Amino acid sequence: MALRRVRRRGRSSITSLIDVIFLLLLFFMLASTFTRFSEVDIAPASASDMAGTTDQTFHRLSVSQSTLYLGGDVATFAIIEKKLSLEPGIVEVTVTPDTTTQRLVDVVVRLSGVPGAKVRVAPAS
Repeated sequence: MALRRVRRRGRSSITSLIDVIFLLLLFFMLASTFTRFSEVDIAPASASDMAGTTDQTFHRLSVSQSTLYLGGDVATFAIIEKKLSLEPGIVEVTVTPDTTTQRLVDVVVRLSGVPGAKVRVAPAS
């Protein structure tokens, strides 16, 4: 009767596995951002939102990718903030087709910091 040769498995090393896990951990730690993201509530203005606001000042702000228009006139943030501090009220924000979402969010965040200003985003037409 022939004897079977028993094969012994060599010891496997997990050093290379630990190295790969460490490199992945290092990569994800360096690639991620640790900044705190804030949320901006952008709700479209509706007719029911505007009901009963006849006693408040109403400002129309049109946002394009490079320019702001307040009531049809070219404006800067300084002009807008000064006008809103003098005449607080509702600011209806509309966007042009070339405006990016980031630009809209930047404008809304800046306007929400002005005391007395209520920001509404007009639905796209």
